[in-house]
Amino acid sequence: MVGCVGAVFLMAGLAVMGMGLRAPLRQRRLTRNRRLFPNQPVFWDYPWNPRGEAQDRIGKLTQSLLAALGITAFLVPFNWWAFFSNDDTWMVKIFVALFDLMLVACWWGLFHTLVWALKYGPARLTWDSFPVRRDAVLLRWEPGRGLRNWDAGVFILRCVRERVEIVRKQNETETRQLHECLWEEERRLDGKSTVFGSRELGLAFTLPVEVPGTSISAEQPVYWELEVKISQPGVDFFHRYLVPIYS
Repeated sequence: MVGCVGAVFLMAGLAVMGMGLRAPLRQRRLTRNRRLFPNQPVFWDYPWNPRGEAQDRIGKLTQSLLAALGITAFLVPFNWWAFFSNDDTWMVKIFVALFDLMLVACWWGLFHTLVWALKYGPARLTWDSFPVRRDAVLLRWEPGRGLRNWDAGVFILRCVRERVEIVRKQNETETRQLHECLWEEERRLDGKSTVFGSRELGLAFTLPVEVPGTSISAEQPVYWELEVKISQPGVDFFHRYLVPIYS
């Protein structure tokens, strides 16, 4: 029990230290690259890969695993208290059992992420130019090994602005992070489309002039993303790719 409690505090401390170090390191990188490329925000706004982007399967699995292990370690002492000690009560058992259901959902999410990562492989999004030209957005989506026989898909290109809203209710103040969709356009494909059977899918979009370009490091970040949804037996494919569309 002492080891579980210690592990929980250790993981919490490491998480706080990581969040504390991430911000100054990111600001240092931003300041250095902004000085080197003052008129080219694509080189300092975000660590883009000029060749394209693939879903971070290892990162998602790692986050899900750490979350599941952290919640498990946190609930072990409470389960011991509720079900194995002599000081338990029915109220404590019910309360802990409800949290155990959340733990089961967390481990199920980890299993779902594992199946998704193993089944689909590295589906990539690439672009013809870097940064992507606003007047002619040409993207290429390369399905992974588990998507060779997909029969229906939805591709949505959208521009999103993040902003923080402060809501005051009587003596309480609540801060909300809102995601505002400034523009979006959808492409729907089914098994009758001529693109099926090709290894690569080309997507073309024409953007309105008034929609802003990418500015991820701004106080109110603006970014472009391509959302891909593919219906499949079992676990569906779903991923959002960031797209470097600048003014």
